[in-house]
Amino acid sequence: GELARLFNTEFEINCDLTVIPMKHWQRDMLWDDTGLHWVPTSPHIPNGLSPLYSCITGPVGELQTVSNGVGYTSPFELIGAPWIDAYELADALNSLNLTGVCFRPVFYKPYYAAFNGQNCQGVQIHLIDPKECNLFVTGLHIIQTLIKLYPEQNIFVNKDRLEMFNYVMGCDWILLDLQNNIPVNAIQNKWQDNLQKFNSIREQYLIY
Repeated sequence: GELARLFNTEFEINCDLTVIPMKHWQRDMLWDDTGLHWVPTSPHIPNGLSPLYSCITGPVGELQTVSNGVGYTSPFELIGAPWIDAYELADALNSLNLTGVCFRPVFYKPYYAAFNGQNCQGVQIHLIDPKECNLFVTGLHIIQTLIKLYPEQNIFVNKDRLEMFNYVMGCDWILLDLQNNIPVNAIQNKWQDNLQKFNSIREQYLIY
């Protein structure tokens, strides 16, 4: 509703828009804080934390060169492939000391989607503190770690999937920076000015 209000004005859509505010909801709530039952929005979003995991692994899943758990019992909670060493990847990611998240070695065989029927190794992502974890940046660290550990595996090899990857990212320069081994912190710094501008604009459209 807040975004609808912002788009309607900032992009001069000017439709006759009415947004009905929710009752009893606060911005810092996670789904479990609402006391409501979760209704899956798709087979791949089975619980209230699934949307958070999809922010982490959804982008890399668009490449279809790495499994993100879609096609197995933990959609969006896994990162795996036949060429990954589970313990190596878990150690590398945990050594980054990312806030609010940790990584556990896993071995699994997807029932469908990427690497259907193949034995995969990788990590299960555990959100220890979802409110403190930077979900999108965590996903970038995962991608960059895969590139560093397995340079012989070009996760960007499916050229027909790069357009969708860029669409999810919202730009094309993040892909280029990842391909050029620009550190995640440097990538993150590049969008800070635009983020500040957006946060300033959004203030007038916030309802909660």
